[in-house]
Amino acid sequence: VTDKLTGLGNRRALEHATARLYQTNAGVSFMHMDLDHFKSVNDTFGHAAGDAVLQHVAERLQKVTRTGDTVIRHGGDEFILILPGLTDVTLVRSLANRLISEIEMPVPFSDQSLQVSASVGVSIAPEVTRSRLDDMMKEADTALYAVKEQGRQGFRIYHPDMGRLDGRDTAA
Repeated sequence: VTDKLTGLGNRRALEHATARLYQTNAGVSFMHMDLDHFKSVNDTFGHAAGDAVLQHVAERLQKVTRTGDTVIRHGGDEFILILPGLTDVTLVRSLANRLISEIEMPVPFSDQSLQVSASVGVSIAPEVTRSRLDDMMKEADTALYAVKEQGRQGFRIYHPDMGRLDGRDTAA
């Protein structure tokens, strides 16, 4: 259930975390995060540099999340955060901004200083059902791609009317 490179949960851990949520029926936020231009780090500095960046990101994600939160490396440079009980939009915005700021901190590697940014899509639900969790994963993914289409390096909170998304890099 653990990603060997980062020490974060892997896809199997994601299954366990969502199974626990079904039992609580409490509110939850899902964040789907993707590193911006990560491929260029690998292409320019090599895969060891990319690994260093992924380890840095894992440390930063663990730093800003709570003990009961689940942080998953979903694959490559994609991460999923499951945040039980976090449904207050103001707190979600604050966390998303802190995540992005932490990830943007320089990563020392060899004699270089590497830097990446992040795009984050968010879905919030006041209560959880099995079908709602499936929808939330899709919504967070939709919000993530909205961030990428608008220039990356920010976050969006999913809303059925995608024109009313919220985030740090555009006016709501």
